[in-house]
Amino acid sequence: MKRFIQVGSAAAALFLSLTVYAQAPPESPTVSALQGLNSSLEQLTRKITPAVVHIEVVGYGSSGNDNEDDQTRNQTLMKERGSGSGVIVDPDGYIVTAYHVIEGARRIRVELDPRPHFTSPNGDSDDYMPKSMDATIVGTFKDADVAVLKIDSKNLPVISFSPSDSLKQGQLVAALGSPEGLRNSLSLGVVSAVARQVEPDDYMTYIQTDASQAPGSSGAPLVNIQGEMVGMTVFSLVDRGRREGLGFAVPSQMVKLVYDRIRKSGGVSRPYLRVEIQGITPTLATALRLPSDSGVIIAGAANESSSEKDSLQAGDVLLSFDGTRVRNVPQLNWALLHKRVGDLVTVEVWRRSKTLALDISLAETPDAADSLSPIRFEENLVAKLGIVGSAPRGRVEGTETGTPEPGVTVVARLRESDVQPELVAGDVICSLNAVPITSVTQLRQMLDGYKPGDAIALHVIRKGKPMYVAFEID
Repeated sequence: MKRFIQVGSAAAALFLSLTVYAQAPPESPTVSALQGLNSSLEQLTRKITPAVVHIEVVGYGSSGNDNEDDQTRNQTLMKERGSGSGVIVDPDGYIVTAYHVIEGARRIRVELDPRPHFTSPNGDSDDYMPKSMDATIVGTFKDADVAVLKIDSKNLPVISFSPSDSLKQGQLVAALGSPEGLRNSLSLGVVSAVARQVEPDDYMTYIQTDASQAPGSSGAPLVNIQGEMVGMTVFSLVDRGRREGLGFAVPSQMVKLVYDRIRKSGGVSRPYLRVEIQGITPTLATALRLPSDSGVIIAGAANESSSEKDSLQAGDVLLSFDGTRVRNVPQLNWALLHKRVGDLVTVEVWRRSKTLALDISLAETPDAADSLSPIRFEENLVAKLGIVGSAPRGRVEGTETGTPEPGVTVVARLRESDVQPELVAGDVICSLNAVPITSVTQLRQMLDGYKPGDAIALHVIRKGKPMYVAFEID
């Protein structure tokens, strides 16, 4: 009996040891952490996906072949299609995206993700039919590459802003957009730099990340692990056609400032010191014997003829702006955005080994006219002539009636237009069939009154020489 018990105990011990051996080893802390990260990323993606949109754009852009010079290329327009990404930031249909995505757009379509959640495990495909609708441009700020769009929809999911100045180098971030048109593509990376100035004269600094970016990613949100937007992706560096994993995003604080200003007043007013500024490089500092190899220098001033005692001069090094030390061009521009036109500020400068304090009244930044902006393009398109024209720019001098200056100037021609008249940029259309032309609207209305086969004679001034351009309406 005793022997039987011993054998039975040994068998029991062997069975127990085999059972323990067959069980999986205890989960390591590393595996547990990875599983936690995996779960967090799934939740993050579910949270942000519904608020990310795909944007399709149809417009005209200045584009030509390699045999054309720069002037001809810029005066010729081709129909273009583009795409990008955007972020819903208000439930009533307000979307932020990159300005360059919608620049020159004639039509903007926004595609929403119709799915309340991700595909189920039963094999549903990620290919789906998105809900698409037209969008209008609420406002833009080209300097920061930010645009605000509006779609006619309510109760939309949103992504909230998170202060980008709380970012730290090395933190995890994710980007969700449509690189190469591939909707809802998620990439994970880290913050490579929190305030990267790519060029010394750049208007602003960017968040640098190694999260993958490609054409179509512009306008996509860069989010933290809580699913809050810390930036908006705008470009990546390319070397000989290869993407180097260097992506850049507009900081969320800039995006939010632009969004808030546009919602409030329709645009962003940027006060101006009445001078042209430039970032200081070590080479420039050495050549001009400047006190520092970084900072900001005045490259040119509109009021250089004024007394040196009360005006900024070319060669001045900006030391402080309204009591804050000037470190670089982006920091100065950020400070100017928080001022108003007409404000009086104290600027401290270094000039020929002396330090001066000047009181400067801020002016409105002079913006170059963009005749091909989205709104003006539609207003100035004359499709039946295949051109974009400009309205009269003034009135005939010496007249008491204030009669508009005659003529419509050809700003650009449409490359793909089948219209016969050989008009070129710079032509001034003075009359149509002997009727004086005074506006683009009048020119369009007159052309609409003719039917195919009717003869048209345009009286045109080209390079100061009058001539007629005759053709038949197609």
